[in-house]
This record gives sequence, structure tokens and C-alpha cells, in this order.
Amino acid sequence: MLAKVLVLSLAVATVALKSIIRQRADIYDLANCQRAGGKRQLKSTMSMRKAGTAEMKEEGYLAEPKVAKIFYINQDRAKMRETAMQKKMKQTSKQYEVERFPAIKPNEARKFDLKQYSNGHKNKEVSGKILATYFSHWLILKHIANQTKHNASDHTDVYFVLEDDVEFVRQDWVQQVMCHISKLPADWDMYKFGYWGEVSEKRHGSCGTNNGKTQGLVQFNQYSCFQQTSNVDIGDWIGNQGYAIRPSGAAHMLTYLQHMPVMDVDGAMMPHDAGKSLKFAPNNYFSRETLLEHDTKVNLENVNIGR
Repeated sequence: MLAKVLVLSLAVATVALKSIIRQRADIYDLANCQRAGGKRQLKSTMSMRKAGTAEMKEEGYLAEPKVAKIFYINQDRAKMRETAMQKKMKQTSKQYEVERFPAIKPNEARKFDLKQYSNGHKNKEVSGKILATYFSHWLILKHIANQTKHNASDHTDVYFVLEDDVEFVRQDWVQQVMCHISKLPADWDMYKFGYWGEVSEKRHGSCGTNNGKTQGLVQFNQYSCFQQTSNVDIGDWIGNQGYAIRPSGAAHMLTYLQHMPVMDVDGAMMPHDAGKSLKFAPNNYFSRETLLEHDTKVNLENVNIGR
């Protein structure tokens, strides 16, 4: 009897979540990106990390990006989520290579030497779970950075990284993300297209606002925002449900993380420190509205965003 109740509850929750996703898609009025071709912008304007002459002369720097692989991070014990992700990705896997990437467990994460993955320090709020999430993303970034071949693929091959609790706002999410990316300057490092729907809805498609203490991101175009400064409200972009990155971008991100303390990984990957580490800060772009959802509803009033 209990099993039947649980199954029924899960079914009701799934229907409710899909309804929320449809409603949010309508609220966001998600722009339908169309590839138009044309010459790409050589480098970002007023960026923190400056693309040098040598980088801009590398093979493939201005070439059209393509999907290399889609990863989803999943713990070995989270079999239900793995099965759910396989089902959700069934159609996508017919067009693109999809691979599960094993997540780090909290008890494993506590044994890691912080000096190998950061500046050797961690924020006071960091728990075993936060450590595990941080190291899981760090290791997949390292795996992608290791795909560097010193040829055009370092700039053209795009890897997607998903967490295993995602729902897709639209069926053509891969094509939409790649269309967004095709319009970015050639020195982009990370494109974050999946984060909490609650913060996306709160911004109503904007790139954030200036609240006197922090700034919003810079509007790049109708699809994307650009992080031009470290003085931003990272609370507008909470969550790490999905991002796209190339081998070159992964290498830049790891260099930056090496100069930062360990913290919630979504905050760590979004530069917000005014110190010397900013010269290593990656060129981060963000979709104006999230193209992914997560499988739980979050009350922002109960969330501490003091990072």
C-alpha cells in the first residue's frame, strides 16, 4: 500500500513539475535563437581575463563550435536519478554522445588535499556535501581540459555538463544553447544555461539590477548576459544545473579556481573576488533565462546567499 502511495505521489509531483516548467517557459517567453552565420567577435569587451595575441592566433579560434559530448554528474548510489536521466536523455542521445560522470561522495571529498584544487583554504560554511559537489565539478573540468589536443578542437569542441536533477524547459535545448554560443565572442570560457528557475523568474529575463552594493551582468544580446566585473550579485544565478565549456575554457576555469578558496561551486565558478585572482577570471556568459529546471521547488526566502 505504501509503495502505491509513493508511486502516486511521485506521479503527481512529476505532473506538477512539468506544469510549472510549461508556465515558466511562457513567462520567460524564451527567444527562439536562429543561427545566422557571419563573422564572430574576436574578443569580449571589458573582460577580466584578456585574450592574448597568441590565443587569438590559435587554430580554430574563430571557427564554428560543435557539440563534442554531454556529461551528467551522478553518484554511484543514486540509481533512480541515473535511470531518470537516461530516460530524459533518450532522444538527445540519438543525436549526441551522452556519458555519465561519477560524482564524488562526501566521505571521499573530506580526504582531498585542498592545495591541489584551490588556494588551500575553504569557506566556513563548506560541508561534506558542498565539498563533494565542488570536487565533482572540478574533476569533470579537469577531464575536459585534458581533451586539449593543441589543434582547432580546443576551441571548437563544446562539452555540456549537467547535474542529475535537471528537467528540460524545451526539447531543442541543445540546439538553442549552441545557437547562443555561436553568437558569443571567440574568447568565451563558460556558458551557463542551467540554474535555478526561481532566480530566473525573479529577474524576468533581465541580466540583473544594480542594488547599490552589487551590479547586474552586462546585457550581451537578446539571449545572453556577460560577467564583466566581480562586483555582481551571484544570487541572481544560483545553481549549476548546466553549463557548456571547451577544453581551453576548462583550463582557464581551473587556473582561476586554483587561486580561490573552496566554496559552493556555482559561486566559485562565478568570479566575485576583488583580489589578484581576477586576472585569471574566466570569461563567463549566461543565458538570460534558464533552459533547465531542477526537480525540486525552492523558496528563495529560505536560502542564504552570503557567498
